[in-house]
Amino acid sequence: MGYTQSKEELRKSIISASPLTFIQTEEEKPVLENLIEIAKDMKEPHYVFSWTRGGGLFCEYGDVSFQEVRDPMKVLGVIKQYDHHAFFLLHDFHIWLDDNKDYMLHLKDTAQALYHPTDGKGTYDRYEKKANKYMFITSPVRRIPTELGKLSSFVSFSLPNREDIEEIVDGFLKTTKTTIESSQKQRVINASLGLSETEILASYRKCAALYGGKIDPAVIVKEKKSIIEKDGFLKYFESNVSIDDVGGLNGLINWIQKRKVTFNDALKEQYQLNNPKGILLTGVQGCGKSQSAKMIANFLDMPLVGLDIGSLMSKWIGESEDNLAKALKLAETISPCVLWMDEFDKAIPSLTNNQTHEVTKRMMSTLLTWLQEKKEKIFVVATANNIHHLPPEIMRKGRFDEIFFIDLPKEKEREQIFSIHLKKKGLDESLFNLQALSKETDGFSGAEIESVVNEACVLAACESQMVMQHHLLQEIEVTNPISETMEQDVAAIRLWAIAHNVRKAN
Repeated sequence: MGYTQSKEELRKSIISASPLTFIQTEEEKPVLENLIEIAKDMKEPHYVFSWTRGGGLFCEYGDVSFQEVRDPMKVLGVIKQYDHHAFFLLHDFHIWLDDNKDYMLHLKDTAQALYHPTDGKGTYDRYEKKANKYMFITSPVRRIPTELGKLSSFVSFSLPNREDIEEIVDGFLKTTKTTIESSQKQRVINASLGLSETEILASYRKCAALYGGKIDPAVIVKEKKSIIEKDGFLKYFESNVSIDDVGGLNGLINWIQKRKVTFNDALKEQYQLNNPKGILLTGVQGCGKSQSAKMIANFLDMPLVGLDIGSLMSKWIGESEDNLAKALKLAETISPCVLWMDEFDKAIPSLTNNQTHEVTKRMMSTLLTWLQEKKEKIFVVATANNIHHLPPEIMRKGRFDEIFFIDLPKEKEREQIFSIHLKKKGLDESLFNLQALSKETDGFSGAEIESVVNEACVLAACESQMVMQHHLLQEIEVTNPISETMEQDVAAIRLWAIAHNVRKAN
């Protein structure tokens, strides 16, 4: 969804003769521009006014003088008395509705007084001779008082999509009198997805200042990371983990390699392939679930964003659900992308448990529906340590394409993991007996093997020696693996995976 679809939603609101429309957006300029376009298409001339607390009432389209009406109550009086067809765009008016019921009741009275024709096309009743007026309230949050529910409609104004961003890029290049290759232009568009028009132009101007007018996708991605994370709903990760950096998960890797064809539009159309939904990774702690999420994003060549469901909770009624909707919409705008939901088991409560808070139940219902119905190219990677906490609603087909169980690495897999981490330290693996190290680490997780290599390097540094086999063996000797410290828990997870016939990742 982009500006075109949002404009159509605004038009439908007008056609439905709704006197008041709440518009959720953080970008007011595109809303105003689209309202002006709609006003031009109306059969009867319609003026377009915008109002802000600091600037008053200003005519954006039409030949009407400026009115210095800054008081929220007074501007409603002006709207009620105005005798010409018009759109009134009120910015951040919800602030006064929250603070004072009198403003809300006055707004309700004004909405009831507005007259609209039944066809919604700008043709008024020639016998009534009343002006056809509409009010629009922009706000970054969805906040509609119950008293105004029957008198109003709601439109969520989208961030720019690919087509919108291409127009923004073309406009910027024309302004700066610069050119860009087609392949580079697509990289710029991909990097700009998920940003508002203002944020996009700001990042382009920064590029122009730093690189003599050229737009660098890497700079945009860096800017996007800070912008996406400012609300705390999503976190942007560097997906710099390759398949070669993940040891022992051949089952998962083979599945992902085959699944990549579903992102090829030509093959998708030829074979009628569905968009992939994603996977749920569970298993023993420290066995590579987080690394797998980064590896998948790297292999699919997509941005990796993490969703922290706990950060979405708010003390305000309805705001937690709005935060979740906003986070999911942002992920949709960034798509194609990989959406990582870490520690999924801690965030997903049972929907049938009487002790689960109603807000949490509503949020989870929203998330489950989204997982089932999403159309955008978003590959979800959910990771869970304690699968017993997850309700049956999560486990059934349709939410995820597959559920994988990651077990403790076997002997050959441990050799591979040792090899990976020794190479990361710049060490020659041929100087080490990997087979012997693997035998000594039976029951170790991948994270514990990585820790052994790290601590062996510290030990060698303290002795001012090269890292040798005995340093590794010494660290292995003092390490208590999770398979021993949490033996019962590990056994229970393994039994669960066998009982539910969960697909093995390694």
